[in-house]
Amino acid sequence: MGAFAQNTWTIKDQATLELGLRDDYHQKYGNFFLPRLAFFNRFNEHWATRLGVGWGYKVPNPFTPWYMDYTPDKIAALPASITPEKSVGYNAEVNYKLEWEGGNSLFINQAFFLTQIKDPIYGTINPDGTLLYQNGNKNVLSRGFDTYVKAKLDEWELYAGYTYTVVTRNYLPQNQFMPLTPRNRTSFVLARDFEKAGLLTGLEGSYNGSQKRLDGSNTPGYMFMAAVIQKHLGDHVTLVLNCENLLNYKQSKVEALYTGSVTDPQFKPLWAPIDGRVVNLSIRLKL
Repeated sequence: MGAFAQNTWTIKDQATLELGLRDDYHQKYGNFFLPRLAFFNRFNEHWATRLGVGWGYKVPNPFTPWYMDYTPDKIAALPASITPEKSVGYNAEVNYKLEWEGGNSLFINQAFFLTQIKDPIYGTINPDGTLLYQNGNKNVLSRGFDTYVKAKLDEWELYAGYTYTVVTRNYLPQNQFMPLTPRNRTSFVLARDFEKAGLLTGLEGSYNGSQKRLDGSNTPGYMFMAAVIQKHLGDHVTLVLNCENLLNYKQSKVEALYTGSVTDPQFKPLWAPIDGRVVNLSIRLKL
């Protein structure tokens, strides 16, 4: 059961203060009080800033494995002493906005974030091969920054972002990295509406930097791209041609997806697409 309340105060028309109060009661783990506070200030028509802090929690769940897949008979019962994870997150943002004639615009958001997870739950392997969950005695720390750009120029629209993330599992004596979490990630969407020709086109791409495998080795970075073309044929028919994974990048091109035999495979964690290039054409009829 839970209750939530929120209020926003306007300060001198240029600034707002937002306060959220949430309280959850869990039948097994008790009460969780979760405040959230955010302050937004617009300096002028171009510049603005935002600061925020918030608290959260997550109760133990044996059926959300930490990073490996186990069948239910291989997961040990949760220890009686296990406690929920609790988190506190901070963020700070700076926004810049510019508009000029012709409907053209530019928006830039630069954000910084820091999240701390207390009593993190992680899994270890018992001598009998079962997965046992327990709390770490030190926190998990995630920090980084995110850059987002949105631009519109004539008939073109661009959305682009870059995220830098460092996650540290401080409860481990060594190899404190978070597996399969790239430090560098960037993405973009480029679209144009050819209104006179009844044509809409879009190109999407994302780059995932190197990631740490479970054994500490590094995966290669890779690029994923997709494209779409939409064509109106009169008022009733629309054709949509869509292609995913244009570059046909697959994890199986770098390493085998499993070890062992086909009848008893041991699957490796996935860090890249496993499907190759996919193309589909759809016809939409509007009566």
